[in-house]
Amino acid sequence: MHPTVRSRCESRVEVSILIADDQAPARAGFKMILETSPELHVIAEAHDGASRRGGQADRPGIVLMDIRMSGIDGLEPTRRIRPPAIRRGY
Repeated sequence: MHPTVRSRCESRVEVSILIADDQAPARAGFKMILETSPELHVIAEAHDGASRRGGQADRPGIVLMDIRMSGIDGLEPTRRIRPPAIRRGY
């Protein structure tokens, strides 16, 4: 199991999420929707593909990435954060 996906009990799994979008209202909207579920926790946000605000040192279990951001788009950071086993396949 990924270290940022922790099981508190048999029926509940917590998932950490990073949201990357260049539009603050979009990030806020996604965060508001995601955090209505007690199992989902937004641990970090980024306003472009190169930055990251807040969160834990661990990698998130899920990354919600806008691929059409200004500056560095979301594709290059996605390539960087994929696990090596997946990277070799592409």
